[in-house]
Amino acid sequence: MSILEDNIARVEALYPRFRTEIADMYVPAARLSSEASKTGLPTAHIDGRYLHSKYNPKTEADRIIYQRCASTVRTGVFLGFGLGYLVEAFMERFPETPVIIIEKDPSLFLKALSIKDFTALFSRHVSIILGIDPAEISGALSSLGNQPFHIIPLIPIVETCEEYYLQVENILKSRLSRYQVNRATLNRFGKRWIRNLAGNLDIISTAGDVGMWRAAFSSIPSVIAAAGPTLDELLPLLPDLAERAVIISSDTAARALLRIGVTPDFIIVVDPQYWNSRHLDGLDLSDSILVSESATHPDIFRGRYRSIYFSGSLFPLGAFLEGERSSRMKLGAGGSVATTAWDFARLIGSSRIVAAGLDLGFPDLQTHFRGCYFEQRLFTLNSRFKPYEQSYFQSMKSGAPFQAEDFNGRPVLTDRRLVVYKQWFEEQLAHPSSPSTLTISSRGMRISGIEAQSPETVLSWPMKRNEINTLKKRVLNLDGTAGEPIGLRLKKLILDLQKLKQTADRGVQAVSELLPTAQSGGDDIHALQLRALDDIDRDILNISGRNVAGFLINPLLEEIQQSQPEQDTLENNLNTSLRLYTEIAKAADFHIQLFSKYNSQK
Repeated sequence: MSILEDNIARVEALYPRFRTEIADMYVPAARLSSEASKTGLPTAHIDGRYLHSKYNPKTEADRIIYQRCASTVRTGVFLGFGLGYLVEAFMERFPETPVIIIEKDPSLFLKALSIKDFTALFSRHVSIILGIDPAEISGALSSLGNQPFHIIPLIPIVETCEEYYLQVENILKSRLSRYQVNRATLNRFGKRWIRNLAGNLDIISTAGDVGMWRAAFSSIPSVIAAAGPTLDELLPLLPDLAERAVIISSDTAARALLRIGVTPDFIIVVDPQYWNSRHLDGLDLSDSILVSESATHPDIFRGRYRSIYFSGSLFPLGAFLEGERSSRMKLGAGGSVATTAWDFARLIGSSRIVAAGLDLGFPDLQTHFRGCYFEQRLFTLNSRFKPYEQSYFQSMKSGAPFQAEDFNGRPVLTDRRLVVYKQWFEEQLAHPSSPSTLTISSRGMRISGIEAQSPETVLSWPMKRNEINTLKKRVLNLDGTAGEPIGLRLKKLILDLQKLKQTADRGVQAVSELLPTAQSGGDDIHALQLRALDDIDRDILNISGRNVAGFLINPLLEEIQQSQPEQDTLENNLNTSLRLYTEIAKAADFHIQLFSKYNSQK
């Protein structure tokens, strides 16, 4: 066989449809030419520009990978393939690390397959994405999950199609931003979530399943009200909109709606912080349905609502406590209550979703609508030495603000936090099944996939309020709020956690006894002693509550995975084990104290 056929066969072994969908549909690109480098290895050029060194392409690739990649990399994402030297250098340095190759032009990839033997490159660690639309990149990268990765561009290829690769790189960087935000959020709120879950034990088993509302309003539009500055100018329209659409309000916007006499059909609350619960202070919510989840701050549930529905918990502890209710439908968690509100509107089957106040920016240098709780709190906390204006400026500056484009093509101030939410919306809206989404406030940051629409057009839609109320009653009358008692599950969890703590404490003691010998350079540590640590690890893995406690030590696990000691010595390995056992014991004890306190109060 030729080199091309041989390489195609290897790729086909990984991707059975590669021949029919790529190799038979494209021809190797004639514009990619190859020649021998000074070392005899093949190099290549496009339109006279070399993709790799004319002298030693392998040495060049090794140097680039060494400069761009840290000592430990979770996944390498390559923009452009060329003749694969960068990928090969990466795989040589990180032989067990997954690789993703993104190449816009399949014919360039086929040409490379005709030039070099890639026997060592195509393995189970390699994913190949060819000729895909940038809007579909996120779906194609589902294997990344929420893990970090390195972006490694082949600059000469990237510059042949700058617009395409810029879009891809922006999507990738957005995923990295979300990962960093999620990691920072876990570090900041991990214990807060656990405390909230402990405080919400009674309501976890009684709240309804948000999935009961699936497709409940399939022929009716909905309005999601966010708390952006442009909500002020839209408030006069909302009474008329409420006659034509389901009103879904974020907790931050509910006060503004009630102030003008509009009662939200649904209020979305998903924030774990105490201060966030204050958005609903003093509001009459007895005619609104609360949609929330089990890690929301307990103060939220002290209010009176028409009914309460939970989405499925995203946390191991929440899923454990829900028991049979762990099958509750989950809502999208894009990091903002507005993303959850949009996903709920999609869940209920709305034919069209209208965004009001979804600005993701600061029109007129405002952060929220006038009179919101955020503004009131800043007024309350101001002083002669820290006036309102200073606190407001610091709040806006903390997100690294910059200029973006609004729906009118004009500049609008936004920040890096809000761009993460923008990207979430754009990824969801790229799916063909996503509902049509409109905005009637065009001064917010432009979101691809959302169409700016005039208020007059929306207000011409037919009246639907009577139908909405009838459909709401139909779901509310269903028997879906009775849940199983949580006491038995809680007792089992405490017993599991006590066993986990005892096992981790055994590990701490065992490692502590071995460390002095390892630190002194002694070699008289018996294999049976090390095998005892393996037994402890195995015992931990067999305890069902390990995932619950393990949630709190994820940052440590990531730190260990991403760091690489200077020497792979017994002492270093024992120190790592000591940290792990110690943190597992602490996490287990934290849970035990919380839930034992709950049991003692019953």
